[in-house]
Amino acid sequence: MTGLAPANRNHSNPLDRMERLAESHQWSVDRPNDHEVLMLVGGGWADMSLSFTWRDDLEALLLACLLDLKVP
Repeated sequence: MTGLAPANRNHSNPLDRMERLAESHQWSVDRPNDHEVLMLVGGGWADMSLSFTWRDDLEALLLACLLDLKVP
């Protein structure tokens, strides 16, 4: 019987990836602290304000999205 090897977990902050994603798409991005990234994404029908918060204690990425819909 073979034993299971312990999972090799990478505890890097996923907000670094979110920040690079925003910069690659030339979206407005702000990093007020190490645990939060704010983005403004423009679109044809709506502008989105996105807030990403990383919780180390829960190992969870929280997302809040506000839509500013444009009525044609």
